[in-house]
Amino acid sequence: MEHTFADVEYDLRQPKMPYACLTQVCLLRCQTNALKSMFPHLDPPEVLAPRYSLDVGNGYVLLRARDKWPRCAACPAEAAAMADFLGHQAPKNFRWACLRLPNGQISRSAWKEKDRPVENSRSAQNVKANCPEWCFRNVAIVSVYSPPDAALLEQSFGTVWSCKHQGEEGLHVVEIEQIQAVVAVIPHRPTLPSGVTEDHFFVVERTGLD
Repeated sequence: MEHTFADVEYDLRQPKMPYACLTQVCLLRCQTNALKSMFPHLDPPEVLAPRYSLDVGNGYVLLRARDKWPRCAACPAEAAAMADFLGHQAPKNFRWACLRLPNGQISRSAWKEKDRPVENSRSAQNVKANCPEWCFRNVAIVSVYSPPDAALLEQSFGTVWSCKHQGEEGLHVVEIEQIQAVVAVIPHRPTLPSGVTEDHFFVVERTGLD
C-alpha cells in the first residue's frame, strides 16, 4: 500500500488541494486500466517466451508441460475430429498443457487440468475462437458449445448467450491462431421462454467488468 501511494505521488503536479488531485489521479489510472483490459492491443505485454516453450508466431506461445513422445488420439471422437480436419487418418501428435495468447491470457488444456484436484483446478479452458477456412498448422481440439437459445438471446437484446455443453459430440479442431481470448462459461439453470427448465451455461467475456 505504501509503495502504491508513493507511486501515485509522482503524478501529482500541484500542491493545492492534494486529496482532490490524488482522487483524480487514481480515477485516471482506473479508467486507463479498464481500457487496457477491454482493448489489450493498446498495451501489448512485453513478456519473453519462457524456457522450453515454443513460440509459434503472431504472439502465440505453447507452454509446458508437453508429451515426451508423440501419441495417438485419446478417444474415437478426438480421432474423428482430427481426421475430419486433415482429410485423412489422424497422425500421432504432441499435447501441450498451455497456450499463451497475444493478449497475455493463458488458456489451459483439459489434458493437465483434469489431473489436478477439483479445488485446485483452474477454469481457463473455455475460449473464444474465430473459425475461417482452415490449413494445417499448430492446432487445438476443442469441444464446441451449442448455439445460444435464440428466444432468450433476442429477449435479452443479444446479452445472454445461454448454451449447452456438447462434450465429445462437439469436438472440433481449430488452429491455435483462431483462439482470440479466454472467457468464463458459467453454469446456470434458466427457465427458457419456451417454458423448459434445464441446465445451461452462459458466456461472460470479461468477468471483472460485467
